[in-house]
Amino acid sequence: MNIFNKESVFLGEHPFEALSEATKEIFKLAKEIKKSLAEQGYLLDNYLSMILESANDCLAQDAAITGFEGFSDLFAICTAIQGEHFKDKTSHPFYKIAKKYVEENSLKFQEKSTVRDLYCAALADEFITFALKKFIEKEKDELREVFEAIQLQEYHSKIAYLVGEEKISRLAELLKSRFLIARPVNIFLQAMTNQLLYCLTKRDKETSKQVFQLILDEK
Repeated sequence: MNIFNKESVFLGEHPFEALSEATKEIFKLAKEIKKSLAEQGYLLDNYLSMILESANDCLAQDAAITGFEGFSDLFAICTAIQGEHFKDKTSHPFYKIAKKYVEENSLKFQEKSTVRDLYCAALADEFITFALKKFIEKEKDELREVFEAIQLQEYHSKIAYLVGEEKISRLAELLKSRFLIARPVNIFLQAMTNQLLYCLTKRDKETSKQVFQLILDEK
């Protein structure tokens, strides 16, 4: 079966009607819960405030830019290893890993850019894993400024005790589906993958083949 049978496979799909309905239900349910909480309505206010601020802590555009630009380090490292030291990347934590791979896997192509792209493609997954760990560590540190798991659990438990687990859990699911459509980690990974796709689709002037074709030709 051909799964690439329509544009939405590449673009994604999420009917806006569903998002709109989720927004309406969030406010309707939140009002009901707050009314039931009466004088303890502040619990819901604090609960919602922490979730909404946490959901907006890492902006999608920042995650995308970090991922897209972060892959440039791999380009620079592979270029530097080839002897073109336009940027000093010898102190980069991934430099030794890349250098070892290059030394063990020599390539015979006239175009240096093709050699670089082939090395980048080969090292991409390992580099992305390395970069992702750094990204998550950084974002977790920043997220902790607004998000406290223990405190949020306390709010959840107190509200559940007063109005029932079903209502607060339903609200949590609605908040997640409406405000966490694409998580920063996924956006970061896609941005890095976009750079990998540029590598794979570059065309070698010597052979007139794209990089992914050269990889397929390897014995």
